[in-house]
Amino acid sequence: MDLGPLTAPLSGLENPAFASNRIFRDVLEALSRPGTVVPAPENLETPGKLNRAATGFLLALADMETPVWLSPDIRDIQTEKHLKFHTGCPVVDQCGQAVFAVADARTSNFDFLNSLAVGNPEMPHQSATLLIMIDGFTGPAALTLTGPGIHSKAVLAPDPIPDALIQWAQANQRLFPCGVDLIFAATSSLAALPRTTRIEV
Repeated sequence: MDLGPLTAPLSGLENPAFASNRIFRDVLEALSRPGTVVPAPENLETPGKLNRAATGFLLALADMETPVWLSPDIRDIQTEKHLKFHTGCPVVDQCGQAVFAVADARTSNFDFLNSLAVGNPEMPHQSATLLIMIDGFTGPAALTLTGPGIHSKAVLAPDPIPDALIQWAQANQRLFPCGVDLIFAATSSLAALPRTTRIEV
């Protein structure tokens, strides 16, 4: 039996310092310009069910002090080993403990959303960032966005975008300054809905 993928770690970022800085800048651009689709060009080996943009995000931003929670439908041994080997991050069982929570818009059960850490008025930064994997940004349901970082209005069409996720994101915005920042990860691009963004369907 070939156990290669489980015993031999997949490669990580080709030039970790350079690539991590570039991914960090991409994420900051997405968060500062809500609704803008930002290219995520890293050519990476991807473990399990993670796509390239999600893998790059976690390899660049996760570390020993940032617990990661993976939705049960995407959590497997290979993915856990890959993240721990390259970042040292703990993979936790409870999403409320996570700094980064990862799910798939196509397959995940979104019952966990209200258990994510949202911070508190004194320390709103002690909240989670939610990373949702999608197919792309040409879906049939367009979200109209307003708020900081947006000139007038912006339109974003994540594909797919479950109704439960839209309703949660609208309620999440009303928690500001607390709340969760949401990042959509397609194969080679990112877009963000920070907690400050108002969403209309």
